[in-house]
Amino acid sequence: MFGMGSKDEAANVSLLDRGRSSSEKTADIVWAQRDQMNFAIMLVETAEATDEQVQAALWESSVTGASLGDTLVKHGVMRQSKLMSLMEEYDSNQIATIVQYNVPVDDVNLLHKEKVVLFGMSAKVLYIGCLGNERRVREHFEKEFPDKTLRFMPVKPTQVTEFLERTDRLPRKTAERSGDGRLEIVRYIPRTTSDSDVLDLLVNVAGVRGGSDIHIEPKANSYSVMIRINRIRKIVHEGGLTQYNALRAQVKDRARMDQMEMRKPQDGAYSQEIMGRMFDLRVATFPMNGGQEKIVIRLLDPDKAAKRLPDLGITKTDIWRAACGYPHGLIFVAGKTNSGKSTTLISTLREQDRIGKAIYTIEDPVEHRVDFLTQMAVNKSESVQLDFKAATRAMMRGDPEIILIGETRDDETARAAAQAAESGHLVFSTIHAGTVRDTVHRLRGFGITDSELRPMLRGVLAQRLIRTLCRICRGAKCPHCLMTGYDNMTVISEMGFFPSERHFDRLAAGEVFWDPMVKDALYKLEQGITDEHEIYRVFRSEIDYLSEDYEGVSELAERVKKVVSGKLDSMVDRTNTLSPTKEDTEKLAIASDMERELAKHNINSSSASVDDDELASLDLKRYDFDED
Repeated sequence: MFGMGSKDEAANVSLLDRGRSSSEKTADIVWAQRDQMNFAIMLVETAEATDEQVQAALWESSVTGASLGDTLVKHGVMRQSKLMSLMEEYDSNQIATIVQYNVPVDDVNLLHKEKVVLFGMSAKVLYIGCLGNERRVREHFEKEFPDKTLRFMPVKPTQVTEFLERTDRLPRKTAERSGDGRLEIVRYIPRTTSDSDVLDLLVNVAGVRGGSDIHIEPKANSYSVMIRINRIRKIVHEGGLTQYNALRAQVKDRARMDQMEMRKPQDGAYSQEIMGRMFDLRVATFPMNGGQEKIVIRLLDPDKAAKRLPDLGITKTDIWRAACGYPHGLIFVAGKTNSGKSTTLISTLREQDRIGKAIYTIEDPVEHRVDFLTQMAVNKSESVQLDFKAATRAMMRGDPEIILIGETRDDETARAAAQAAESGHLVFSTIHAGTVRDTVHRLRGFGITDSELRPMLRGVLAQRLIRTLCRICRGAKCPHCLMTGYDNMTVISEMGFFPSERHFDRLAAGEVFWDPMVKDALYKLEQGITDEHEIYRVFRSEIDYLSEDYEGVSELAERVKKVVSGKLDSMVDRTNTLSPTKEDTEKLAIASDMERELAKHNINSSSASVDDDELASLDLKRYDFDED
């Protein structure tokens, strides 16, 4: 199989080895190593991975016992779904080397009784391992998944034990990540839920719907829960204070917070599996009048963290790559909070040679873990006192080529970044600024002079996030986009590239020789990626008071205002709709099931849950709250 097992695993599979000679066992090990190498060669030959990526994964898997494929997924080389399709093409027997936990299941008792492992589910096949009554298991899952072909795979007792531990609603053994001791929760939501399942329902609804944050806000006699989806908050639940107190205790317990402390803000974190993917959850509490606490849970989706740079929506990707290709200098990503700056930087670093170059980061906190990056987290405790400035100076002694500073927020951090760039390193950082020119103004305010920036500044990418039209309904509103007309986000940006000192001199003289951000937004409008209402929501001030620097967009900006005011029809073609894929339909069904289950725990639980037809007739925009 792809990667030899550990010593403990070898001991636990002795039941399977009874009656077999040592030469037979040795032959199996040799076959496993050879098959792993053949799969690696196939990945390189088909350009699914590079030589360096495969070699690094082989080294790691030989030590950890993880499969080659799982290690490549962990490194961000490919997604789990891609790995499954590749393994099906190569040799589907090898799927028995992985366990994905992405198969929805209700009858957990059957899994325990018949010692069942659900290895994973592709578009057509459900892969199962069973040490019990295979006939009974087949009958059960043929009814549960009538459109899937069942394939029973060889399974080891250790795989059964690990899988069944993870399918318990309260796992017998809690897995903790090495290094940060973060709690990992893997729970299947049962068919019949109680108030103790509300937190898991909320987290799963947010994960399936693509939410980024869960806001839990107590009031005088009840509490509200809002999920931020595509930067807009939506109310999804209303519960009683007794339920709120239980939920608050549950969140604090998982995030390892002080249960008794309600007078000051606290931070914590844990991880939870949602639809077969392990999400990192960052928790923050805020004291409120009356002894209550607001709770905010941020979901960090591993798929979003693994996005490739071309998929972010940056229009000038080629110029951005050129700026990032210098051996030394300063690179900034500018924007307000939650504008995708960290995702852009991590996607940029993923394109760097992470094996051939030493790359260090200091972040507050580390949002996306990436292999072959030396990632440090800010720690301001009295005994540690590790901030951006101290970490940057420490990284200089670690033989780096590339340094990432999570945020340039003060004079000392800006000075440390400039010194690192002056000493021959390529330095990346984020900064709170709206445009390329605003970024330079802020750096000047931090005490970095033009004479220092002139030879060092390589590029500034200023960005915001804007919602994109639903690919299924094209803005007409459907259940797949929660009746909003939008189903995703893309980057709107402007890119200042300074390949020579002469280019910086033009900037210092007040010249704008790059396309401004609002022009990029209007370009995406012309492409049909978004519509006039979304453009106006995000760029209202810029459009109402159009700058003279924005050449060639005044006519389009006026059209946007007329469409928003109802004087003109939209220029967006809304007929180019796509039929929902099977994955879209299954995802909607799962989300709807969980939302109906969550509705049973509302403060008025006697009210029946709405179906999709009723949902389509509701005016859900009255529940919208702009991020501002």
